[in-house]
Amino acid sequence: MDHDVEFQPPSTDPGNPSFAKRRETVLSWLLAFFLGTVSWLLIQDAIRVEKAARDAFGGKTGSAKPGPDSLTAIRLSNVPILVLGSGQGQWRVDPPQGVAIIEGDPEEMKQIELRGLRLFVDVSGLSKPGRYEVPVRLYLPGFPALLSARTDPERVFLEWITPAATGEERYP
Repeated sequence: MDHDVEFQPPSTDPGNPSFAKRRETVLSWLLAFFLGTVSWLLIQDAIRVEKAARDAFGGKTGSAKPGPDSLTAIRLSNVPILVLGSGQGQWRVDPPQGVAIIEGDPEEMKQIELRGLRLFVDVSGLSKPGRYEVPVRLYLPGFPALLSARTDPERVFLEWITPAATGEERYP
């Protein structure tokens, strides 16, 4: 028996529902990959910032840090405190704003990009609604070897509120 079966590649016609579904799936995967990569890069930068801050506060011996008389300080007031890792819920931050204080060598301080400075709290480890006291962290992209970077306040209170809450409604 002679059968003439011809191979037909998948349709590339944008009007074809099968093509549209494949395109949507591919775009979804590309978007997920892109967002995952950006998140990973931001986390790596935050880890690097935290390590640099720890080294600056740790006072390791043998480091060539400038003396107290040759320091420059920058103080930024009314910086909003962001909530990271909130998932489905919303959080009320008390106080909602803080102060970032950065000190270091004058030459290195010129390299700081203050537009990227963020104060934040991480709530990803908080699993139950309630009121918590958590540390405020400072994120500064391209963090040079500064003498110190600190926040005021160092800790804030968080309270879980329902996503639809307005006024005094609170999560039980």
